[in-house]
Amino acid sequence: MRGIILAAGRGRRLGKLTSNKPKCLLELNNGETLFSANVKNFKRNNIKKIGVVVGYKKNKLPTAGLKKFNNSNWKNSNILKSLLCSKSWLKKYTCLISYSDIFYDYKALKILKESKGEINILYHVNWENIWKKRFKNPLCDLETFKFNKKKELTEIGKKTIKKNDIQGQYLGLIKITPKGWQGIVKTIDKLSYKELKKMDITSFFSFFIKNENNKINVSKYSGNWFEIDNSKDYKILKKNEKN
Repeated sequence: MRGIILAAGRGRRLGKLTSNKPKCLLELNNGETLFSANVKNFKRNNIKKIGVVVGYKKNKLPTAGLKKFNNSNWKNSNILKSLLCSKSWLKKYTCLISYSDIFYDYKALKILKESKGEINILYHVNWENIWKKRFKNPLCDLETFKFNKKKELTEIGKKTIKKNDIQGQYLGLIKITPKGWQGIVKTIDKLSYKELKKMDITSFFSFFIKNENNKINVSKYSGNWFEIDNSKDYKILKKNEKN
């Protein structure tokens, strides 16, 4: 099993904080960066082969001992394109994939590592408590996340104002086996370049599961997690961070 960190983007909404470094190099209270904390999470799960998809200010990232995948078109692409940059690993090995702008406990990867299914994504059960820290109206920035009794994803990524549409919050943590990747590639081949360019990972997952033969399993997590979209998020994380 191998680990992949998607770290090609800049994070423009953070303004000056990312003017000279990728968003994942923002520091936590203990002096670590989001990036180094994520690398440590993989290592604590005994995942020694770790790759990182780089792009913006790629020379700033401490990638010694890590496999680098370059998203040279990071400025005009999205996180799905970054995932595709690591396809040489995804077609051969089961991989745990992490967004680089999230803060979480290593146990999240442990749950994902032990999860079932060819594709599995982690969701947070206490999403509302997290969003109350970020927004006056917790529903204003949320998207649908539904799954059936078999723990198979049935809907993701649609705007909603109904709590019943949200059984959890997608965390940006994914497990993909080589067989799961084959299914993803087959679905991608059905899309035009224009369609694919518009898709982020959640919109792709939404399209993917519309085919009845495609399945994405989900696993729950209730521990420490937070994402950083803007400077306000960063301040909230620093204030509430638990190491």
